[in-house]
Amino acid sequence: MFITDNKANNIVSAETPSTIADISYWSGSAASGFAGGTGLQDDPYIIETADQLYLALSLITDSTNNVAGGKQTGQILKEGSTTEYVPVYTPYYYKVSNSVTAMYLNNIKGNETLEGIKALVAGSSKKNWQPKKSFVGSIDGNGVFIYGMYSSTGDGFIYKLDGSAEVKNFNFDSCYSKGSGNSAIVTTRLGSYSNDSTTETISNISVRKCYIATTRSVGIGANN
Repeated sequence: MFITDNKANNIVSAETPSTIADISYWSGSAASGFAGGTGLQDDPYIIETADQLYLALSLITDSTNNVAGGKQTGQILKEGSTTEYVPVYTPYYYKVSNSVTAMYLNNIKGNETLEGIKALVAGSSKKNWQPKKSFVGSIDGNGVFIYGMYSSTGDGFIYKLDGSAEVKNFNFDSCYSKGSGNSAIVTTRLGSYSNDSTTETISNISVRKCYIATTRSVGIGANN
């Protein structure tokens, strides 16, 4: 099904910046660290490169639960259950630096079009964006443009949003997501909680010239 209500809101349009001063290209792997910050709400980890963005979404921060972006600090009853408990996480906070206006997860610079991303996917030099970790943190894109994301599984930008995870202020342009299950640009998976304080949120996201295909649900975010 498609994410509705507080699971996805404030979907906005955005104009491609006329001048891109600071650009980062993804190497295909994660960075070894962030540009600054401690991960607290008032001192978030600072992301200056696409490799650091991948680090934020793929680095295991709680090995017990195999998640990225936070630590388990408690538990609550699973939605619909009176006996089964699920973790409650304290999120880490991440923010893209003001110095970065665009990140190319594949280099389609100069051909930021639907045809451009399709041509790249048809070729052999594409890099597959697959963080493959449940994300329980809060990540603020700070208005950055994400170009050329290729998700061969259809999972999209984040494998799964869990706990009280938050993703906001990203602009996706000329991206490609196609899988055999649900497909989405942001995520196809959400955690299951009954407590409003642990509801995942997606806000202030724009999507332009993107290809999303599957045999099931498609969208900005789609839940299995």
